[in-house]
Amino acid sequence: MYAKNEPRTVVSNFCTVKNISQNKLIAWYRDKISPQIRTIKELGTGVDFCLGMEILFPGSIGLHKIKYNNPGMSDRRQHFKHFQTALNSIGINKEIPMEKLESESFLENYYFARWFKSFFEANFTGEAYDLSRLRQWNHISNNNKNETKRIGCGDCLSRTNVKLRSVSWKNRKFTVTTKQKIPVRLRINSNIMASMKRKNAVDNSSQTEKSYYDSIDEHLTFVKSIIDELSEVNKNMDETNNFLEQSKAELQTEKDNLLQFNKNLEANCENYLSKIKGLNQEVEGLEQENKRINELNKNLGQSNQKLTHQNCDLEENVNNLKQCNEGLTKGLTELKRCNEALEHSNNQIIQSSAVLERNNTKLQKKEHEFENTIKSLIHRNLELEKYQKASKESYEVLESKTKEFKQQIRQLEEHNKNLSEESLEQNTKNSSFAKQQKQLISENKSLLESCEFLTRDLKQANEYNDSLELQRNNFQQKMTELQDELKHLQHTSPLNERLLREQGKQLNALKKENNELREEIRHLKTYMSRCEILERELKTMKQTNADLIDLNKYLKEYNDNIGEKVKLSNEFNKELTQEINESNQTVVDLRQKLENLNQTIEFSRFEKDKMIKRIRVLEPQVLDIARRCIDLSERIKYLTEYNAMLQDKLLDSIQHNYEQEGQNIILLRNKSCLETKISELIRYNVLLEETKQDLMKSNAELQLINANLVFQNEKRERKTSNPTINFEKSSSNVAIFTLRINIDDDDDDSILRLKVQEPVS
Repeated sequence: MYAKNEPRTVVSNFCTVKNISQNKLIAWYRDKISPQIRTIKELGTGVDFCLGMEILFPGSIGLHKIKYNNPGMSDRRQHFKHFQTALNSIGINKEIPMEKLESESFLENYYFARWFKSFFEANFTGEAYDLSRLRQWNHISNNNKNETKRIGCGDCLSRTNVKLRSVSWKNRKFTVTTKQKIPVRLRINSNIMASMKRKNAVDNSSQTEKSYYDSIDEHLTFVKSIIDELSEVNKNMDETNNFLEQSKAELQTEKDNLLQFNKNLEANCENYLSKIKGLNQEVEGLEQENKRINELNKNLGQSNQKLTHQNCDLEENVNNLKQCNEGLTKGLTELKRCNEALEHSNNQIIQSSAVLERNNTKLQKKEHEFENTIKSLIHRNLELEKYQKASKESYEVLESKTKEFKQQIRQLEEHNKNLSEESLEQNTKNSSFAKQQKQLISENKSLLESCEFLTRDLKQANEYNDSLELQRNNFQQKMTELQDELKHLQHTSPLNERLLREQGKQLNALKKENNELREEIRHLKTYMSRCEILERELKTMKQTNADLIDLNKYLKEYNDNIGEKVKLSNEFNKELTQEINESNQTVVDLRQKLENLNQTIEFSRFEKDKMIKRIRVLEPQVLDIARRCIDLSERIKYLTEYNAMLQDKLLDSIQHNYEQEGQNIILLRNKSCLETKISELIRYNVLLEETKQDLMKSNAELQLINANLVFQNEKRERKTSNPTINFEKSSSNVAIFTLRINIDDDDDDSILRLKVQEPVS
């Protein structure tokens, strides 16, 4: 595990993760952890995350557990498991999506790499570390296995320790990894060359045999060292060739991916065109619905006009009711006048009754007063006849008015039925109708009061008739008494016959008057019966008035309901107009957004054409690079064959030197030839290095171009994958379509929200 003595602050997985582009993220990983990384998908091996964890917390994973060279799926799984255990040991609960990271999915590796960057920056203390030392840890154990033993007289070539170094090109943002620095410059000791020249200048005669053989041994060792360096160079060249072939294969795969991506772009464009056609059809449907809503508004306007006409008819009916009420008021005034006349006649009858009582007491004393009373009675009878005629006329008027009132009630009932049928179409002038109803109620109250006065008058008339009957009975008793007195007078004084005759005449006149009074009483009884009929009719009138009051209450409630319905209809019309305006605005917005979509599609097509042209331009460059690689491979093969020939020649020359001591001059010449050839080989290697540098530059440019293409393709994938259409249903018969489209180069999504009115059922 990491150092226990040094306290470290560990940041949890809630550290702030900032947005960063793909190129910046790759550059950060090259700078901090992995110099040879090219794409984000390569992070799926788990090596870089484990190494970063080892940099932060030394000993948390262990470098011997990390496999750098071509890890398989099981090795990747082990790397992520070690990384998970290291996080848990530190106290960070971060779930790692191992399967998605192992499958080298771009998005998962991108998001996880972004999180690990923020985690690394939060926990890094700033201590210096050596990436080359950390990466050589895994190679140290393998070096012992690669070394070979010396066999026979000659020494077999041993495999040299190969170091990974990062070659950073000037004015470039990328790094390319190679094995051993290229070009390889053969370093020949100047002391050895000087000694060679000096020994060539010395005469053969002055040299002894030992010095001669020593010089030969030195030359042989020098040649062996050169051969070893050449073998290393050949191995490095083989490795570079393999790397170039791999890069070529990767370029071809990327080219195929780009072609497939272009095909996918074309398919997506076709899908977008189909979606746009569908949206145009929906817009046409919305326009048809708007036309339908406008027609409904026209029909509503016509219905409102009908309601206004019906309200005018109702006002006319109300005016007719007012006229009827005025006629009723006139009839009531006439009834009041009749009642006043009845009261006056009743008063006169009371006065006459008082006079009759006085006359009955004074019959025996004053005959003149009796005659006056008879005249007054006659006069009063005439007045009674007039009163009866007036009462008959008033009764007929009342009957006619009652008939008219019944007809009006029937008309009102019919009118109420019509109102009940046409009440759904009323809109205005309910307040005036309510006022008129209040006036009707007040008039009905006045009618009830007048009816009460009539009942009181009828009661008084009944009492007066009872008093008249009592007077008639008293008069009959007095008549019997007078007859008895007359009979007594006939027996007492025959002289008074004349008086008796006169009194008999008077009695006969009184009988006549009594008969007339009886007839009048009969007439009064008939009048009383008629009054009772009137009372019954008044009761019926009261009931009708009560029914009218109930009807008025019902009409009030009905009018209130009509008013509420009218308010609801007005509110519904307002809502319809608002929704129509909103739908029109949405249609305008839809058209604008469709125009914007068409512009974006045209722009994407233009960019697609640019990309296709650029790919067509890049194709011959890629072919030239492939041809150069083939030429280089052929040259390298030729060099290897040539080196093998040189080695064979050197071995043959060495054997000849051992066998023939006299051929030193030839050896020297061969050495000079070898030196010249070696210099030529060095020059040729320099040329190879320059060509390789050119190839590396071209490869770097291709990588940059591919990175830009990938970035643009990712943008287009976002643009093509982001537009999603969601359908929602709201409560007010409105369907909402949300169209989510990435139009700009930023990460923000522009949301297009449609509100569409459904057809009203």
